[in-house]
Amino acid sequence: MAYKSKVSASKINLYHSCPRRFYLKYKKGIQEPKTEALVKGSFVHSIIEEFYKLNPRDCSITLRNYEIEFPKYMDSVIEKVLKAHRTSFGKDVPTYEEELKEVTKDKFEYVKALVDVKKIMRNFLTLFLIQFEQTVDKSEFFAQSWYSCRIKFSELELSTDDFIGFIDSGIEKDGKLILVDYKTSKYYKLSYVEDYELQLNLYAAMYYKLFDVIPDYCCVYFVRYGIQGYHKIDKLNVVREMEYIINQFKENTISDNIEDYPMNYDYMFCTCKDCTNKKNRGKSWCYYEKWCNGEIVIN
Repeated sequence: MAYKSKVSASKINLYHSCPRRFYLKYKKGIQEPKTEALVKGSFVHSIIEEFYKLNPRDCSITLRNYEIEFPKYMDSVIEKVLKAHRTSFGKDVPTYEEELKEVTKDKFEYVKALVDVKKIMRNFLTLFLIQFEQTVDKSEFFAQSWYSCRIKFSELELSTDDFIGFIDSGIEKDGKLILVDYKTSKYYKLSYVEDYELQLNLYAAMYYKLFDVIPDYCCVYFVRYGIQGYHKIDKLNVVREMEYIINQFKENTISDNIEDYPMNYDYMFCTCKDCTNKKNRGKSWCYYEKWCNGEIVIN
């Protein structure tokens, strides 16, 4: 039996964290509801993408006023993206403003969520300005500094015959190619990317398949905290190792039998009644808790 759909880093990570969660989501089609965290994360990604669309020759920012004007520009970008018309696969979808109002309980919670997004973007802008300042003394015009700090690309789709993924951005620094993945969650380990190494290696390998270039590094950018963690790519082995991971994943997920997808009670975010970490039990961080506990029957 052939694997029916494209592999992605999120699918592989979900399977590795808990095969039963993978089964419920992708075999039974039980999708997690849209959450405030997911909407804010998508919103932040879109703001960053729009931020880098600035035309340096058609704006009021100069090398003399950038410290004042960049925050104003960021505010305008946030407002623009918040209310912008959106489509997905050719169909209209709610604006971020509408989505945030949908997932928050009331007006107070909506304002609180929007303030949190603005706080995240202030941290992003602070780090950007630190990097921008390093170019100012070497530049005669604002455009020179802007292009020195501008990313190589954003929201790059990695689509092969059997894999699909998106790289948030890419930069070139000191002759090195770096792929960047933005994270907006509150959970992180300081400058520590081991939890994300598989995803980063997959992106590096797929980038090579599409562009015949292996990135030098991949970076996890914890936007909320203005922290970046770097992972050096093993250029000699990454493509072969990731091909093995993908093929192994395909073999492991061919079956439609629930018994082939056991629960992983050791998963750090497992909240089932039998999970290893007793303090997690019943916390409902995992959406599939009720199915695993037998409170909802799996048909």
